[in-house]
Amino acid sequence: MVSYSNQAKQDLLEVRTETLATFGAVSVEVAREMALGAKKKLKSNVSVAITGVAGPSGGSAEKPVGTVCFAVAGPGFFEPGFENSTTRHFAGNRIQIQEQSAEFAMNFLVNSVTKAMK
Repeated sequence: MVSYSNQAKQDLLEVRTETLATFGAVSVEVAREMALGAKKKLKSNVSVAITGVAGPSGGSAEKPVGTVCFAVAGPGFFEPGFENSTTRHFAGNRIQIQEQSAEFAMNFLVNSVTKAMK
Protein backbone atom coordinates (compact mmCIF):
# COMPACT_ATOMS: atom_id res chain seq x y z
CA MET A 1 0.00 0.00 0.00
CA VAL A 2 1.17 3.48 -0.68
CA SER A 3 -0.13 5.87 1.94
CA TYR A 4 1.58 9.14 1.14
CA SER A 5 -0.85 11.44 2.93
CA ASN A 6 -1.73 11.40 6.61
CA GLN A 7 -5.35 10.75 5.67
CA ALA A 8 -4.34 7.67 3.67
CA LYS A 9 -2.26 6.44 6.61
CA GLN A 10 -5.36 6.77 8.79
CA ASP A 11 -7.86 5.32 6.29
CA LEU A 12 -5.77 2.49 4.85
CA LEU A 13 -3.49 1.53 7.73
CA GLU A 14 -5.40 2.62 10.84
CA VAL A 15 -2.72 5.04 12.01
CA ARG A 16 -4.24 6.97 14.88
CA THR A 17 -4.79 10.72 14.60
CA GLU A 18 -3.20 11.10 18.03
CA THR A 19 -0.02 9.34 16.90
CA LEU A 20 0.32 11.61 13.87
CA ALA A 21 -0.35 14.72 15.97
CA THR A 22 2.07 13.75 18.74
CA PHE A 23 5.00 12.32 16.76
CA GLY A 24 4.49 13.47 13.15
CA ALA A 25 4.20 11.33 10.03
CA VAL A 26 7.94 10.71 9.98
CA SER A 27 8.39 8.76 13.21
CA VAL A 28 8.96 5.20 14.34
CA GLU A 29 5.63 5.40 16.15
CA VAL A 30 3.79 6.02 12.88
CA ALA A 31 5.91 3.42 11.07
CA ARG A 32 4.92 0.84 13.72
CA GLU A 33 1.23 1.61 13.33
CA MET A 34 1.60 1.48 9.55
CA ALA A 35 3.28 -1.95 9.72
CA LEU A 36 0.68 -3.31 12.14
CA GLY A 37 -2.14 -1.84 10.05
CA ALA A 38 -0.77 -3.32 6.82
CA LYS A 39 -0.37 -6.72 8.44
CA LYS A 40 -3.95 -6.60 9.71
CA LYS A 41 -5.58 -5.20 6.56
CA LEU A 42 -3.71 -7.52 4.19
CA LYS A 43 -3.98 -10.52 6.51
CA SER A 44 -0.27 -11.14 6.09
CA ASN A 45 2.16 -12.82 8.44
CA VAL A 46 4.75 -10.07 8.20
CA SER A 47 4.79 -6.49 6.99
CA VAL A 48 7.30 -3.67 6.63
CA ALA A 49 6.54 0.04 6.63
CA ILE A 50 8.54 3.08 5.54
CA THR A 51 7.81 6.73 6.27
CA GLY A 52 10.28 9.52 5.64
CA VAL A 53 11.44 12.72 4.00
CA ALA A 54 12.91 11.96 0.58
CA GLY A 55 13.14 15.61 -0.47
CA PRO A 56 14.07 17.75 -2.13
CA SER A 57 11.91 19.78 0.28
CA GLY A 58 9.84 18.96 3.32
CA GLY A 59 12.66 18.54 5.80
CA SER A 60 13.08 20.39 9.07
CA ALA A 61 15.87 20.90 11.59
CA GLU A 62 14.48 18.00 13.63
CA LYS A 63 13.79 15.75 10.62
CA PRO A 64 16.00 16.78 7.71
CA VAL A 65 15.70 15.43 4.18
CA GLY A 66 16.94 11.86 4.24
CA THR A 67 15.30 10.96 7.57
CA VAL A 68 13.45 7.67 7.14
CA CYS A 69 11.67 5.52 9.74
CA PHE A 70 11.08 1.79 9.33
CA ALA A 71 9.04 -0.84 11.14
CA VAL A 72 8.49 -4.56 10.76
CA ALA A 73 5.50 -6.37 12.27
CA GLY A 74 5.00 -10.10 12.44
CA PRO A 75 3.14 -12.84 14.31
CA GLY A 76 4.24 -13.41 17.87
CA PHE A 77 7.98 -13.84 17.40
CA PHE A 78 8.51 -11.65 20.45
CA GLU A 79 6.15 -10.77 23.26
CA PRO A 80 3.65 -9.11 22.86
CA GLY A 81 4.17 -9.75 19.15
CA PHE A 82 7.07 -9.23 16.81
CA GLU A 83 7.78 -5.57 16.17
CA ASN A 84 11.01 -3.92 15.19
CA SER A 85 11.60 -0.29 14.27
CA THR A 86 14.45 2.09 13.55
CA THR A 87 15.31 5.45 12.01
CA ARG A 88 18.03 6.00 9.43
CA HIS A 89 19.43 9.03 7.63
CA PHE A 90 20.29 8.74 3.95
CA ALA A 91 22.08 11.18 1.64
CA GLY A 92 21.49 12.00 -1.99
CA ASN A 93 18.67 13.21 -4.18
CA ARG A 94 15.03 12.07 -3.90
CA ILE A 95 15.49 8.97 -6.07
CA GLN A 96 18.69 7.94 -4.27
CA ILE A 97 17.02 8.32 -0.86
CA GLN A 98 14.03 6.28 -2.06
CA GLU A 99 16.30 3.55 -3.45
CA GLN A 100 18.38 3.41 -0.27
CA SER A 101 15.19 3.28 1.79
CA ALA A 102 13.69 0.42 -0.24
CA GLU A 103 16.94 -1.57 -0.04
CA PHE A 104 17.24 -0.98 3.69
CA ALA A 105 13.59 -1.96 4.26
CA MET A 106 14.01 -5.28 2.47
CA ASN A 107 17.21 -6.09 4.37
CA PHE A 108 15.62 -4.96 7.64
CA LEU A 109 12.63 -7.21 7.01
CA VAL A 110 14.75 -10.27 6.18
CA ASN A 111 17.14 -9.70 9.09
CA SER A 112 14.31 -9.09 11.55
CA VAL A 113 12.45 -12.26 10.59
CA THR A 114 15.65 -14.34 10.47
CA LYS A 115 16.65 -13.12 13.93
CA ALA A 116 13.18 -13.77 15.31
CA MET A 117 13.14 -17.34 14.02
CA LYS A 118 16.41 -18.33 15.73
